[in-house]
Amino acid sequence: MIGACKDLKPRVDGREHFFKSLRGEVRISSGRDSTDLDLALMTPAYLRAEVSGPLGVRLGLIQINPDWVQFYDIRHKTVHRLPFVEFAKDSVRRDRYLRVLPVMIPGPFFLDLALSRSGLSGSEGEISLRSCDYLQDENVYRLLFVTRSEFAGRNRWHRVDIDPTAFYPLHHLTRLTSSAELIDAKDLSWANSEWDFRYSQFTGEGFSTLPRRLDVFQREERLWSFEWVSAEPIQDRGPEIFQWRPGASISVQDY
Repeated sequence: MIGACKDLKPRVDGREHFFKSLRGEVRISSGRDSTDLDLALMTPAYLRAEVSGPLGVRLGLIQINPDWVQFYDIRHKTVHRLPFVEFAKDSVRRDRYLRVLPVMIPGPFFLDLALSRSGLSGSEGEISLRSCDYLQDENVYRLLFVTRSEFAGRNRWHRVDIDPTAFYPLHHLTRLTSSAELIDAKDLSWANSEWDFRYSQFTGEGFSTLPRRLDVFQREERLWSFEWVSAEPIQDRGPEIFQWRPGASISVQDY
């Protein structure tokens, strides 16, 4: 491994052992609008979210597992679904599907972010760790790694700042580049990052510290925030809680 990675990665992995799953209440806010979720998350790629709008009106159910991404629209009694392998690609097909969801889920890597994980676990596929450095002036460890995209020959670069004592993430940037570009990690410009995720409102101590709030920016504009109102590990339950099939009376729209 490169630089400080040999010592740092086992510590990050140790902290993330505590955050393999969470369930609780989440509020997603954008401007004056907000959406409430009864949310459950589990590694490597499981999500179940009951979605409610203003005044507690139920909007539907979002479910992600290694086979499908599904959104059950209660009002129209329709399930919109996309194969998970397509959800993992940067594609027009995936973008068209994401516009149907009542909340934004940019891709599989966001599941790690919502669990306050660095992304090194590999939820988005093959990972190439490029550098790890301690920045004394900022008092953070900075990780640079790349995940491979199967669409249009692109790579997604990640720059993650890690707390130096409890090893939770503080700031996560992503940037897309052509896979044909031979870029030295230290020369990569982050001025036009694809996504900018910033953590705050930390609770707990040591490895059990949870950043409860995640603000999402693009080009320095805050788009929305994700906040755990309550959160606890999922106890004594496995991936079966993330398996759901639409009934015979429900129509299915494939993407």
